[in-house]
Parts: sequence; C-alpha cells; structure tokens
Amino acid sequence: MKEKYLICYLRLSREDEERGIESNSITNQRRVLEDFVKNNEQLKRRPKLEFVDDGHSGTSFDRPGMRKVLELAESGNVYCIIVKDLSRFGRNYIEVGDYLEHIFPVLGVRFIAVNDSFDTDDYREEVPAMEIAVKNIMNSYMSREQSYKVKKSIYQQRRTGEHVGAGAPYGYKKIRGYGNKLFVDEEAAAVVQRIFRLTLENAGRMEIARILNLEGVLTPGDYKKSQKSQALPFERKADWSAAAVTNILKNKAYIGTAVLGRHYRPQMGKGYVKKAPRQDWVVIEKAHPAIIGESDFQLVQEGFRPFNGGFVKSDRLLSGLLFCGHCTKAMSVRTRAGGRYCYCDSHRVNPQKYVCNREQILLADLEEILLKAVKIQLGLAEVRDCIKAAAASGVKRPAGEGDSAVPQGREGLRQKKKALYEAYRAGKLPLEAYMRRKQEINCGREHLEKRRRVIKVIRRLRRKSGTYKCNREV
Repeated sequence: MKEKYLICYLRLSREDEERGIESNSITNQRRVLEDFVKNNEQLKRRPKLEFVDDGHSGTSFDRPGMRKVLELAESGNVYCIIVKDLSRFGRNYIEVGDYLEHIFPVLGVRFIAVNDSFDTDDYREEVPAMEIAVKNIMNSYMSREQSYKVKKSIYQQRRTGEHVGAGAPYGYKKIRGYGNKLFVDEEAAAVVQRIFRLTLENAGRMEIARILNLEGVLTPGDYKKSQKSQALPFERKADWSAAAVTNILKNKAYIGTAVLGRHYRPQMGKGYVKKAPRQDWVVIEKAHPAIIGESDFQLVQEGFRPFNGGFVKSDRLLSGLLFCGHCTKAMSVRTRAGGRYCYCDSHRVNPQKYVCNREQILLADLEEILLKAVKIQLGLAEVRDCIKAAAASGVKRPAGEGDSAVPQGREGLRQKKKALYEAYRAGKLPLEAYMRRKQEINCGREHLEKRRRVIKVIRRLRRKSGTYKCNREV
C-alpha cells in the first residue's frame, strides 16, 4: 500500500511582504516546519511534499498551491497537512472551520498548526477548543482590516500621481528602488511614437498592425515577457491587431496623464473586478514624462469616428464563438452592402504568417445552417430517449418487423387479447393465467407504441434535412 504524504504548506501575501514581516517570510515558515517535523517521530518518517503560495491572499482558497494540496487530500494521498499557524492556511474563518471540523476528518487528514499548538489528533472525539475558533475569527477580521488599510494607502498614492498598478504601461518602466515612479522605456517608446506618426500620416490601424507584424516588432504583452525572459532571442508569439493599435492611440498615459482607479474589487478575497464609474476615476495631469505631444494626441483623437450604434450587443448571437478554420483566430463581423458578413482578418495583419483566404459568409446564412444542425441534434436526442424507453420495456421486437409492421402488430395484439378473454370466459383458462398473459400483451402494446413514436421522429427529421439518413430498423 502506497504511503500517504506529509504536506508542508507555506503562504505569504503581498501585504505581508510589503510590510516586511520577517516572521511570516517563506524562509522562516520553512524553518519552523522543518524543525517541528525533525522532532516528531510520527512525521519525520513520512514522505514529504512542500507547496508554496507566494503573493496570495488567505481570504480565498483559490490559490495554486492550495488547490494542489486539496486535490491530493481528496484523492486520499495525504496523511497530514502542517502549517506555521492557522492564518497561513486561511483567513476566512468560516471556510477554515469547515475544513478543520468537517472535511479533513471525513478525508482522514490530520492537520497541525505549529505556533497555535493545534493538532486535530487531539480532538478526535470533541469539537476544537473555543480558542481556535476565536483565532480563526480574529484572522478573518485582521485580513479585512489590513485590506481596508491597503486600499486607503493605495488611494492616497493615486491622489499624488503615483502609479500603483501591477505593471507600467507599454512605453514606460519602473526602476527598482524608485517606488511607483514611471520612467520612459526608450525601446518601447519609439514604437509608440512611430504608431502615432503613422496615424498622423493617414495610415489605417490595420495597416499599422501589418507593418509592425512584418517587421517582427513584439506586441506589448510579448515585450513585457521578453524583459523577464533570459532566453535570447525571445520567441514572438502574439500578433499586433487593429484593436491593440487603437488601445495605444487612445491611452492618455502617453501625454503624461495618469488615469487610475478605473476598476475595483467589490468583495475582498474574490478574483473578479468591476469597472468603476467614470466620476470615481483619479486623473492626474503631468504625473510622469510624456512620450507624445498633447497637440499630436488631440489630432489623433479627432480621427476616431464616434460609435453610431451599428449593432445591438444582444443581437450578436454568435459573439465569441466564430473562429477561422485555417488559423483558429477569432473571426470578425462587419456590416456591408447586402447584410452582415463573417470573415477572418488574420491575413491582413500578418500575410507572411497566415494563409487564410478572405472567404466570407453571410451571418444570416450561417445562423440558418446552425439552426438546422441544432434541430437535427435535438431530434436525435429525442430518438435516443425513445429507443432507451423502448429497450427498458423489456419486450423484444419480432425479427424482420419494419415500419409497416406497427399497425399490423397492434391489430394482432388486439386479436390475441380478444381470444384470451374469450378463453377465460369459456372457463378454458384460469384467472391467474389470464392475468399473466394479459399483462404480457399490454407490455407488447406499449413497446409498439414507443416504436411508433421513434419512427414518427425519424420521418420528421428526413423531411427537414435531405442530407440526414436513418435506418428504418430501430
């Protein structure tokens, strides 16, 4: 039998790291757990695995390392999970309590929090001490209080024009030791300036994207990755698009204006964010060095046509579901003379990489094709359900019986039932035998009725689709 693992779990949130709490550092947590295991005879003989979540909040259990720990526990491969203290495991007291009191006992997983002197083996027949429950509540409260203080600090930093985002905008960079101050990244800034210059020379956004792709210029995302990668040269993965060029042309950061607070997290510990109302945005002019002159930026903005509401978003039935069969890129939908068409733009932005023919299909025709396919699938599902129901009746169909045999079969069952009744009335058949034979005839009748419904569905499908073929023998 495979021996179960001892899991050492370490966690450090960004807030702990920023505050410089040495006692919670990953190195210190690892040392505490190693010393504890070394002095415990039961644990030191076990095979050990270590999982680390560095920079993840304890208010949510949706962390990479924690997910792996819980997957191992659910598969029955974990003997014990050991952490430095309960706050390292989690700060949501409801979820922490649920794991300690219900989930881990059912899975047979032992749990130890070293600094809290907590071991589930000490509470096999009783509820964990009130002290542990209070600690879980306090950990949750401290996390909320810390979150509020961090948000308040970020707000104050934004008011002074500091860039407190996760990364610098394309064309800028942060330098370690200078806090949240932005500096011009000369290499990327040259690309930004060229995009604005080409736009002022009346080049279209699709044309600009094609030029950058043909010259092998890294996209903002790939450029950011290349700055962290040690591999030279960096392998280019993404392509410039008209949308990427548009985002740069509309970004006020390039005239030195910081627009901060455009998104917010509505609930602590949740991964999703929402767009903040425009009146709540923090706009600071001359917050950092400009890359583009304000007059040039305004000229470019005047070139954008106002959106005229050409389509209603809810009408886009296939939005996000159309992909090119050649390059697998998302397809575009445009309104032209004769209707709205779907087509692939990849060959336009990078003709050397993509060989897609610019074939297009009318959106209405595509929707009609898909509707027919959906109807066929629904019909097949109905056929499947009828066949299953007929098979469940347990009555076999006579060999060679086809569609035309259904009415004859029903008539034959009626004749059998009549003859059976006459035999019973004449005293030739006892009551028990009569009831048994009658039940058998009724089952056969139900079977024929189910076959009739199957055949009816198949005929309807044949009428709807000339390409659909179905064997008459079901």
